[in-house]
Amino acid sequence: MPRAKKLSIRQILLLILYIPAFGAGLVFLGINLYFHFHGQGGYTQEPGGQFAGFKDVLKNEHKVNYITNRDITPEKNDGQFLMSQYQLAPTVIELNSKDNRFSIIDTNDPQFALNTLKSTNSIPIIVNEYGKVLAVKK
Repeated sequence: MPRAKKLSIRQILLLILYIPAFGAGLVFLGINLYFHFHGQGGYTQEPGGQFAGFKDVLKNEHKVNYITNRDITPEKNDGQFLMSQYQLAPTVIELNSKDNRFSIIDTNDPQFALNTLKSTNSIPIIVNEYGKVLAVKK
């Protein structure tokens, strides 16, 4: 009868580390496969989802102002203006106009938003979690 091989301390420590890691990997694989085949994958936001909360208020409006202090040149454009057009269609979004009843104010600067509200004589009706402001003229 062959003699059993003794495991070194290093081999025992590696087994102690590898076995739980392998088990955790199998658990995560099982969870991912479950969600993959049951259609409950990760949440993906529709383009322009930052403006979706404005849709009900603007549904009967033909034109809306879009006022921003962001750089919207083709080189540095983050696409927010285009996403607002996509989400709020068929409403026409007019860039940096102040002529319409409703305005979307898109900025990271609260002072810019306040100054814009004053200059357009508007009051905010919706301020969403993305920092977008929907305002209406008084």
